[in-house]
Amino acid sequence: MLSNDKKKQLRSLAHDEKAIVQIGKHGITDTVLESFENALLKHNLVKVSLQKTAPITAQEVADKLSEDFSCDVVSIVGRVIVVYRYNKGGRIVV
Repeated sequence: MLSNDKKKQLRSLAHDEKAIVQIGKHGITDTVLESFENALLKHNLVKVSLQKTAPITAQEVADKLSEDFSCDVVSIVGRVIVVYRYNKGGRIVV
């Protein structure tokens, strides 16, 4: 569980990042889950974007990703979710 100070720091870092994973009209597919896992390993801090045609809400996506990948949800703003999971080999470490 991240402290509020860590979340604030991660939100600040995520502001300039681009969405690495996008969820479209087919929802959360195996390909999306695989690319999300790869992004977590490489970056630690991952921004996920939902397209307007996505059949799932941002909160549902955040719940699924945090449960399946043991990562912390940093923020949900509109259709953008930011999640963090520590990995010493990742690009962003706090």
